[in-house]
Amino acid sequence: MEAFSEEQNFIKNWWMLMLAILVLSAAPIYASVNQPIDELIFPLIIMVIVIVFFYFLSLHSRIDDKGISVKFGFFQRHFKEYKWENIKSVEIRKYNPIWEYGGWGYRGWNRRNRAFSVSGNIGLQIILNDRNVVMIGTKESEKMKNYLLYLKGKYQIAALAAIN
Repeated sequence: MEAFSEEQNFIKNWWMLMLAILVLSAAPIYASVNQPIDELIFPLIIMVIVIVFFYFLSLHSRIDDKGISVKFGFFQRHFKEYKWENIKSVEIRKYNPIWEYGGWGYRGWNRRNRAFSVSGNIGLQIILNDRNVVMIGTKESEKMKNYLLYLKGKYQIAALAAIN
């Protein structure tokens, strides 16, 4: 079976937010029709930079027989790898991104409890041997669960005991 891999983008999931930003940014421009054009360029540049930033910001996650890897957009150059031997347990669960992590994105800057999420409220919770917790959001929870069950059966990975 091929390794599980998922890519999520803010712009694909948050297109309504981007549209709202565009409309809200355009409103002051229309309101200031009598202003010189050079005063309108800066807000337009900022708006374009924000939209481009969110367009290229993405979450990549990968699960294979060696472990779980995650990479979040510009904030990480390389995948952060969590090897199976360093993982105590994993669980796919519903979570509250706002209450538990303060929202979506690369959250929980402390080393004990961090999250990588783009949208939604379902993720893979990883509890490491050192008791640190990592949450990785997913839009493909069933596909992820099926792959974890495959790994559990084929490789007898102890960290997958909670996956049913």
